[in-house]
Amino acid sequence: MGPEKWALKTPAGDSSAREAHPATGSTSSITFHRKAGVYQKSVTVMNMQVVRWFLDLGMGIFFLVSFITGFFKFTLLMRIFGLTDVVLPLALMSDIHDWTGLALGFFVAAHLFVNRGWIKTMTRRILRIGKIIS
Repeated sequence: MGPEKWALKTPAGDSSAREAHPATGSTSSITFHRKAGVYQKSVTVMNMQVVRWFLDLGMGIFFLVSFITGFFKFTLLMRIFGLTDVVLPLALMSDIHDWTGLALGFFVAAHLFVNRGWIKTMTRRILRIGKIIS
């Protein structure tokens, strides 16, 4: 039994319920190895939540810009709305559309990379259910 396994059984005020450390026999404190690991894991999870949030935000922004510029690239729509090349320069909109499309592609690739564990788990689960049903 390693130091990461022992902890207090009751509140800290009751010293009779503490387990002794296997190597030293000390009963005066608990280890912080397990607690430090949990703390580090929660910080990592929090950081990954922020990364995922920024990835989703970036994907949403680049999608909207790419969709809007792609929508107005249709010359028929520009004529219907009475927009000219002076009001909305088509060459600039085409460049913006192309660059935001590339940025969106990179954000989607990063999103898939960050969530690869969930994708693998769900794929295995779905394939396993498919084997059970068929």
